[in-house]
Amino acid sequence: MARKLTVAAAQVGAVNKDTPKQEVVQRLIKLLHEAASKNVKLVVFPEIALTTFFPRHLFTSQEELDHFFEHGEDVTQSPDVKPLFDEAKSHGIDITLGYAERTPEGTGYNTCVHYSASEGTKEPFEDPKAINQLEKRYFEPGNLGFEAYRVPVLFRMQSRKPPRRKARAL
Repeated sequence: MARKLTVAAAQVGAVNKDTPKQEVVQRLIKLLHEAASKNVKLVVFPEIALTTFFPRHLFTSQEELDHFFEHGEDVTQSPDVKPLFDEAKSHGIDITLGYAERTPEGTGYNTCVHYSASEGTKEPFEDPKAINQLEKRYFEPGNLGFEAYRVPVLFRMQSRKPPRRKARAL
């Protein structure tokens, strides 16, 4: 039997370097309310959604840089971000949130969390039958970089005109 699942890709808009995190969280909550009005079951927020995309800036002060990271073990309980997870739970909408994480050892990660509103849980899920994405537990970042390259077949396909379709009467 087919199921219908409505997923929303949230477009947060510009976040400036000096925009307070609480203001950004309120914008995310507003997007969550809009998603709820459209019966969305999963909202996917972009990477580093809680702050500006700070890697484009050079910081010489560790204190200033650390301002852009979440610190601690559980982002769902962070005083600045908890209201977003509370709203997700109240609407019954799962969310995936990208953010910058600083571990207690000082390592920075560009990471994300999936929060299941119906269960009130986040990864890793304790249920052994649940599907977890535990890359951070098992892998370190690769050492080959992230190079861009062309895929010739896809490049040729992109240059073709799409086939014309006939309109159907409803």
